[in-house]
Amino acid sequence: KVVVFSAMSTEYSPTAHKAQERKLEPVEVPLPDYFYRLTDDKNDDIAQYAIEYLKQNRLIDWTTYPFYLARITDNPTSKRWYGRLIIPIYKQQKLIFYQGRDLSDTRPQKYLSLNVVRDNVLYGYEFIEENTPDPLYITEGWFDAFLINGVAVFGRKMSDNQIAWLNKSNREKVIVPDRTGKGYDLAEQGLRLGWKVSIPDVGEDVKDITDSVCRYGLLYTKFTLAQHTHSGFEAEVRIKMLLKK
Repeated sequence: KVVVFSAMSTEYSPTAHKAQERKLEPVEVPLPDYFYRLTDDKNDDIAQYAIEYLKQNRLIDWTTYPFYLARITDNPTSKRWYGRLIIPIYKQQKLIFYQGRDLSDTRPQKYLSLNVVRDNVLYGYEFIEENTPDPLYITEGWFDAFLINGVAVFGRKMSDNQIAWLNKSNREKVIVPDRTGKGYDLAEQGLRLGWKVSIPDVGEDVKDITDSVCRYGLLYTKFTLAQHTHSGFEAEVRIKMLLKK
């Protein structure tokens, strides 16, 4: 009895709880000095192209998020970020990650990410804590998550710590996978966790949420997400039929 009591007291002790919270907390990172905030500078051709890219290709108002660009400096790494739309990721106003999307679509590496351990990195911590009956949609990429107020995990597999963060939410967890590449792995992992999967009815040539919103609009995309959410065996069948490994 003494042993059992001791184990229970350790498991639920405030010290152990705080240690777990520290383990899950993402690390703050600095913003490079060659990054600069995206503004509507008519003399900055890259800024004008970035604004048009967001408007036409992503249906996003550039003023709704603190996007950045990069200038070339003596720092050799600046060239890698030049010509990319830089998306900073925050947790409670603390910078924890950033990613750059090639605006030219000519580089072999479409996305360039900060080289850090991503175990605790998510976009959308505020939605995890949100008190709403709506499901919590989980996507791979930032653009998809931003459009539907979801959470992005930035990879084909979720880490144990990312899963721990998501399980803090009382909301129903729903994976929204890309139809090609990494989507199958993420959907399969979600099902193993007992979560649901949504594969919206938008056609085989529509690869992700952003593509769907650009073609059919946000209202229809959200409607079909809700209508085509499945769990268990039915979800397994659908991901095998509709997603490409």
